[in-house]
Amino acid sequence: DPKAFEQQLLLEHLRFFDRYLKEIDNGIDREPPITLYTMGGQGWRQVEEWPLEQTTEQILHLNEANRLTRELSETGSDNYQVDFHHSSTYSENEGNRFVGIGGQHPHSLPFRTEKDVHCLIYETDPLTGDLEVTGHPIVELFVSSTESDGDFFVYLEDVGEMGEALLVTEGCLRAGFADLVNNDEIIFSGSAGIDVLPDLPWHGYEEAQYNDDILDGSRVVSLEFDLFPTSWVFKAGHRIRLSIAGSDYPTFRLHPKLSPSNDPNAPDNKHPVVTVLYSADHPSVLRLPVME
Repeated sequence: DPKAFEQQLLLEHLRFFDRYLKEIDNGIDREPPITLYTMGGQGWRQVEEWPLEQTTEQILHLNEANRLTRELSETGSDNYQVDFHHSSTYSENEGNRFVGIGGQHPHSLPFRTEKDVHCLIYETDPLTGDLEVTGHPIVELFVSSTESDGDFFVYLEDVGEMGEALLVTEGCLRAGFADLVNNDEIIFSGSAGIDVLPDLPWHGYEEAQYNDDILDGSRVVSLEFDLFPTSWVFKAGHRIRLSIAGSDYPTFRLHPKLSPSNDPNAPDNKHPVVTVLYSADHPSVLRLPVME
């Protein structure tokens, strides 16, 4: 019930402000610091640390025939022509994850079944048992392109037994910011011995850290980035899907190099062909934090 969730979330906001603005001793400061909700699982719970110690990393390899497998492919690649008509919005309210983060919750499920026709997808065989993913999924894609830069949007999805695809979480990266940086130095500049957790692939955000020709000459580049944290149970019989797109309009502006007018239908748009590689030398993977 989305309204029940909103009420619970509002209650937690009120408890926080009662304690730290009104100085009401309601005990919130003595509770575990992290409260999370596991979709399809045990619901609300409180934990002491993040990421959870009980998780182990499960690696799924992108593979031929649009599969996600535990096995590494010796060689292989897929081509995908970027489709500027892909959009992550859903429901009549044009909701998306970023609207949800802002506190507006569209009262409909974020199905991506029809949206995935604009994407390059990989998915597992039906699961033989329930699988709980709690934490930050991470992708590493080895890519090349017919253009010198580009945007990459990745969606983790739960595919039901009838083929319906439901958004679990997502992440994105502009290729020009592919280089990784030390997050400890960014957050605590000048400090020593501080380890910022969780350890995720961090990228720069300053002009000097941006390479607008990173994919020039069909160069193969590693794009490693995390998706928004989640806690989700994939049920037995369902499939895990990874969906890759080169745009998410109008949630994000189109890449200015590829669509100077920010119009999916503009005649001067450039539609790059992106190659995703998966091999021993270029192992494109999805890393999932799986509860033991």
